[in-house]
Amino acid sequence: MEDHRHLFQSFGDTHRGAVRELNEDRFLCADEAGLWAVADGMGGGDAGDYASTLVIDSLHEITTSRLASMARAVRARLRDAHQCLRKEALARGHRVTIGSTVVVLLSDGADYLILWVGDSRVYDFDGQTLRQRSRDHSLVQEMVDTGQLTSEQARDHPRANIITRAIGAAGDLRVDEVGGAITPEQTFLLCSDGITHACAPPVISQALQAATPERAVQTLMTHALQARARDNITAVVVRPKG
Repeated sequence: MEDHRHLFQSFGDTHRGAVRELNEDRFLCADEAGLWAVADGMGGGDAGDYASTLVIDSLHEITTSRLASMARAVRARLRDAHQCLRKEALARGHRVTIGSTVVVLLSDGADYLILWVGDSRVYDFDGQTLRQRSRDHSLVQEMVDTGQLTSEQARDHPRANIITRAIGAAGDLRVDEVGGAITPEQTFLLCSDGITHACAPPVISQALQAATPERAVQTLMTHALQARARDNITAVVVRPKG
């Protein structure tokens, strides 16, 4: 297969938001490797910062070019990070999890895979339709699935921050995956929940119509800050060049 990964362009940005004093989000844009990621740390103090940094750093060394091999490498790195965070929590005497969400987009230029744990999300946008490709591992998503909440109610629910899976949480790590073929008009957004709580789907759709990934990210970040984002905000936008 011809390698088209150099034909991608991306841009990412992160901010502590309007309320939080510390930014515990991290992101990765590696166009040449065909790999992009967002991680949202948790654990209190500097633990969330430590967790998200460890998760993102664990993905930096992936160099294989085949999509299936990339996915196996990502899963292996995330398993290692999972065990490291559990050991770190024990070493610090933490009674709570030192953990992180993660969402990863991989592409070999022809196809893509999305892998995720937690409630950081991936959307894709074809110029008209916005689709949420990941499904939150969260308490409110379970409530939506059982009909207790609507999707709109879930966005502002007081327990919207409770996730049911994380890198570093108790038990075995479970990573979900979805994929498909890359199309020329496709734009991807990877983001932490600070963005999705502050930016409704119409806002996201409008932002992703921008001429460049940088402009799209700047629009989302500006809107989230104007909405007084209560959490850290991170957005990565990826699209094929041309």
